[in-house]
Amino acid sequence: MAITINVGQSNVNNALNGKVENNGKKTIFAGNLNAISNTQSLVEEKRNQAKKQAMKVIGDAWDKDNKISADVQKKLDKIDSNKSEINDYESKIRDLEDSKKELQESYGIADDSEEQKDLELLEKYQNYKNGSKIEVFTKDEIARLKELQDTPRTEYQNKVLELNDAVGEFNNEIRNKKLDNAAMSEDIKDTRMAQLASHDMLDAYDAADKIMEASSKEIIGILTNEMKSSIDEKFAEEKEKADKLAEEKEEKEEKLAEAKEKKEEQEALIEQSIEASRLEQDVKMQTQAYDNVADVQKDIQKILKDNNLVDEDLKGIKIDFNF
Repeated sequence: MAITINVGQSNVNNALNGKVENNGKKTIFAGNLNAISNTQSLVEEKRNQAKKQAMKVIGDAWDKDNKISADVQKKLDKIDSNKSEINDYESKIRDLEDSKKELQESYGIADDSEEQKDLELLEKYQNYKNGSKIEVFTKDEIARLKELQDTPRTEYQNKVLELNDAVGEFNNEIRNKKLDNAAMSEDIKDTRMAQLASHDMLDAYDAADKIMEASSKEIIGILTNEMKSSIDEKFAEEKEKADKLAEEKEEKEEKLAEAKEKKEEQEALIEQSIEASRLEQDVKMQTQAYDNVADVQKDIQKILKDNNLVDEDLKGIKIDFNF
């Protein structure tokens, strides 16, 4: 049986709790207790399932975001570490350059001297060889380098070239650190751009809201169906009672009809008996069998006794004894 209803939340709760309003009185149906318990368990289970699903969606997005953030932070820390090392290398290079100046002064080498110019060409070639700098040579410089390869170097030149080799190593370290930092900075930028484009956390919260919303609708459906079932059940009970009362009423009416029919039959029998008695009395009166009216009354009482009747059954019957 389908029932269309409009009820508030309080009525839903009443129906689920087995309470039915009846002229201001509340009736609790003990038979609904198990159903109520089952419904409450189902509702609680649905809520817990929705919460777990929503928390998993958010948790997965959160873990992913944290992992990405941790990776970004790791790269940022490495960039800072590289910068610190670069500063340290640059400081050492400055110290080495100062040491080269000090050697030049201690040996009394002039800036425009051939020894100094050959040293600077040798330093340039040294930087080219160890890859610390990108150097371009002229034809004259190449020709001179060919000559210098067979020319013994001075003590001053060897000491400066030794310092310059260390400078080259530090420059290589600085270059590598800067390239590493540039690559990590690009990765961080790409990662952050991808994060902004993906909206993982926002999508996760939106998905969690939809899960909870769907769960709420499902729970409302469960409660509504339970309320309808409770109302249908109560309606069926009341209908059964009404049908039973109608059946009992019909039985009573049938009994009353039978009693009425029996009474009518008895009344007809009495009338017949009385009529027969009247005829008999006429005969007796004519034959003087009866002396007085008392004998008639005795005959009537005998008829009543023979037919198992009582005075109550004769109410409404009028007998004329004036013969």
